[in-house]
Amino acid sequence: MHRRRKLTILIPLVIVGMVLLAPLVFPPSGKRPGDQLSPERRLFMQPEQIVELMAPEPGFMVADVGAGCGMFTLLLAQSVGSSGKVYATDVDRRTLAILKRRLQAEGVTNVEPVLVQYHGVDAFYKQHAFDLILAADVIALMQAPEAFFAELRSSLRGQTGRLWIVELSLDPDFTEIEFSNSHTFYDLLRSKSLPETITRRLRGKTREMLATLSPSDSAQPFMELLINDLNLILEDPTLWPETSAADVPLNPEGTILRRALDQKLAAQGCFLSTDGKVSAAALPALRLFNRLIIQDLLGVGSWAKAANLIPLSQEQLAPLLSWLTSGTDLVVLFHNAGYDLVQEYKGLQYCHIWEFKRAH
Repeated sequence: MHRRRKLTILIPLVIVGMVLLAPLVFPPSGKRPGDQLSPERRLFMQPEQIVELMAPEPGFMVADVGAGCGMFTLLLAQSVGSSGKVYATDVDRRTLAILKRRLQAEGVTNVEPVLVQYHGVDAFYKQHAFDLILAADVIALMQAPEAFFAELRSSLRGQTGRLWIVELSLDPDFTEIEFSNSHTFYDLLRSKSLPETITRRLRGKTREMLATLSPSDSAQPFMELLINDLNLILEDPTLWPETSAADVPLNPEGTILRRALDQKLAAQGCFLSTDGKVSAAALPALRLFNRLIIQDLLGVGSWAKAANLIPLSQEQLAPLLSWLTSGTDLVVLFHNAGYDLVQEYKGLQYCHIWEFKRAH
C-alpha cells in the first residue's frame, strides 16, 4: 500500500521533471518551425535552384544536416529516387515531427528523419558514407563549426563526395523584391511620410523626387534611388543611436536581438565613430542591425521573416554574433577542417553557396 502511494506521488514528479528538463536535454533550434517553410524563406533561399546546382543523382546517399521541417529534404528525395536515400538530421524533436507528417502526407518513403545530439558530431553520421552532405543555414548557429566539420569529414565519400554549405546572407543589400508586396511601405510612400531618421539620410535627388512624386507617377525611378540610399544607410553607425534617442517604436519581438547587437557593437566602439566608418570586423553586424531598424521603420519585414532570427534567445545568438564579428573566412575554415573548395556560387542575391570536397 505504501509502495503504491509512493509511486502515485513519484510518477507525476518524474513527468514534471522531464517537462522542465526537456529544453536542456533536447535544446530547440530556436527558429519557429512554422517559419522554416514560409513563402518568404523560400523566396530568399530558392531551394529548387540550390538543389538543381547540387545535381544529386539517382541512388545517392544524402545527409541533410539541420534539415528542420525539410525545405530541401523533399526536393533531395525526389532527385535521388527510390534507389537513393536522404537522412534528414536535426537536434529539434518539434521540427522532425513536422517533417515526418509532411513525409507521410506526400507519401515520401526514401527519407529517414534522425534526431542527433546537440553538441559535436553524432555517432549516427559515422555509420554512413554520403555522396552529398548539405548544411543549409546552420553554421552561424554552431558553437564550433570547424571542429564539427573536421569530424564529419570521414562520413563524406573520399573521391566523389561533396559537401554543400548554404547560408542565407545576414547583411545583404536591399533589392526591389523586399518592397514589391509591402502595403505599409507604399502607404508611407503615397503619404510622403517616411520616418525622419530615413529621409534625412537620403541624397538630395532622392528627397527631391519623393517631394514631387504623385500617385499617378511610376514609382520605379524613385525606388531605384531609394534602394541605393538604403544600402548606403546600412553602413551608417549613427542610425541606431538616433533611433534609440528618438524613442521610435520598433518591433517589440526583436528586442532581444537588438539588445544583443547593441552590446556587441558598442563593445567594439562602433557607435563612437567620428568619421562615419567602422572596422571591417564590425561591419556585418552593423549592417544586420541597421537592416532590422530600416525594415521596422518602413514596414518591410519579408527578409526578417525569412532569416527567422527574432525567436532566438540570447544564448542562441551568442555564436551568431561571434560569427558576424569574427571576420572568419569560411573557405579557410573548411580548409583547416580538411576540405578543398570546388566552387563558390554567386548567382543568388540573398544566399552564399559553397561546394567542397575532401582534401587528400
